Amino acid sequence: MQKVGAYTERATAEGEWRPGNPSTGQLATPMLADWFNMVQRELLQILTDAGISPDINDDGQLSQALGALAPAQNIAVFDTTGTTNWTVPNVLRNGHRKAFVTVIGGGGSGGKGSVTLSMGGGGGAGGLSMGLVDLSGVDDLDITVGAGGASPGTTSGLNGNPGASSSFGSILSATGGNGGGGTTGMGGGNAGVGAGGDINISLGDGHNGSQNPNSPNDAFLTTGGNGGGIGGGRSSRISPRAGGAPGAGGGAAGGEEPGVQPGAGADGIVIVRW
Repeated sequence: MQKVGAYTERATAEGEWRPGNPSTGQLATPMLADWFNMVQRELLQILTDAGISPDINDDGQLSQALGALAPAQNIAVFDTTGTTNWTVPNVLRNGHRKAFVTVIGGGGSGGKGSVTLSMGGGGGAGGLSMGLVDLSGVDDLDITVGAGGASPGTTSGLNGNPGASSSFGSILSATGGNGGGGTTGMGGGNAGVGAGGDINISLGDGHNGSQNPNSPNDAFLTTGGNGGGIGGGRSSRISPRAGGAPGAGGGAAGGEEPGVQPGAGADGIVIVRW
């Protein structure tokens, strides 16, 4: 892009527009087609970069394009379980910007092993869905944060509980992870899955528990499964951990240790940036 002085000598010393002066004979800067075409091309390139087609009936397109190209300036974090009705901000509702949304389901809890089945499996992590969302014309929508699976208790041989699903309206969703095995075996819980986004993945299955091959009936000599996902809870015979990051699975508990329960799964989360 250039000042008008790049196109004519009839400009100020700084290359800017100048008025005419009849008393001195100074001629005004001419209205040059080349300069106006350059400005037009520059402005249209902004629309092209934002993925907007020029519309002669829409005088707000430049504002929309600048909003779409600007980095995210706002964030809303929903980490309390349950459903919240969210009023869509004007800049999103008017289509001037799009929202980048992350949805994570709740993690499953770890399983409680038994003497015969040894230590349980870790809880699976929740699913993950991420995507760029156009909320033009949307006044409000429901955002649901899934709870992590609760610890099943201290009784031997208990399967972990699954985490609940999280969602962003009906657009993006992520199921919760399954609980780790206890009654049905030592397998780690399967992770949840994401849906509806540009990226839809699972955050990781829970780890399997194991038996000591030399003493399969001795729970004190076995290893439990850690919870799946980033921040997955550590398994332990006496002090298993709950999931430590959104959607992480809980760690398994061991055998017949009295009063010890598996780690709970971590709650999910929904994050909106715009």
